[in-house]
Amino acid sequence: MKFKERLQYLRLEKELSEIQLSKKVGISESVIRLYERGKLRIDLEHLHKLAAFFDVTPGLLLGTAFPHLPPEEALESYRVVNKLLEIRNEERKDEEDSPLFIDTLAQLAAESNKSDNKASNRQATIRAGVVAVYHKIVSAHSEANQEFIEDYWPVNTTVMQIYGHDISNYFYLRVHGDFMEPTIKNQSIVLAKRQVQVDNNDLAVVLYEQSPAAVKRLNRYEDKIILLCDNKAHPAQICEQEKCIILGKVLWKPK
Repeated sequence: MKFKERLQYLRLEKELSEIQLSKKVGISESVIRLYERGKLRIDLEHLHKLAAFFDVTPGLLLGTAFPHLPPEEALESYRVVNKLLEIRNEERKDEEDSPLFIDTLAQLAAESNKSDNKASNRQATIRAGVVAVYHKIVSAHSEANQEFIEDYWPVNTTVMQIYGHDISNYFYLRVHGDFMEPTIKNQSIVLAKRQVQVDNNDLAVVLYEQSPAAVKRLNRYEDKIILLCDNKAHPAQICEQEKCIILGKVLWKPK
């Protein structure tokens, strides 16, 4: 049971006895003792009191955050992630919301489909190339993902002017789950460019833990890759660099 181990570690880190912790959080010494020995199921109110006192999340205390790490490493990882989040939030204050993908994308597609004029169709094709929209991506090899293509969409010329005109470097991916909310909502579709290097705090499409590709906020720390969710209800994940495949950088996300 991870809770008893993490509770004891956090108490000892603060150099507190069981009775001292009891007085500080308003939980009886006998209950603290039973918690640390794994003899009592944690009360929800007590969980939040203890988490607030130790300045951690309930998930870290329970062991659902960084579940495979021992208490010392879990706490260190949690603090590293929190520091990165603080840096990211500071940077966000100065950012301007200016999406590169503009509303004319749908108009360009409509123009290409509706016009009977061959010259007009050709011009629309030049203005907006068409790439796959993946319902999910399960492999770094494109051939393995063909069955998951749900549509084909154009790429706005502004994007290509900035990031390159090779249309084969771009793809769309449907995002599943609330991991990146409020930045990216469940079932939204993002535009990404294929590349294996991204900067810290960039949104990236990544493959890890044999799961379908997901959009995460990527950071590197020493020899580890930290994958952050914008939704704080979900814990960050730390993985070895060789076990995390970066498929691309997200260039556009819906407002």
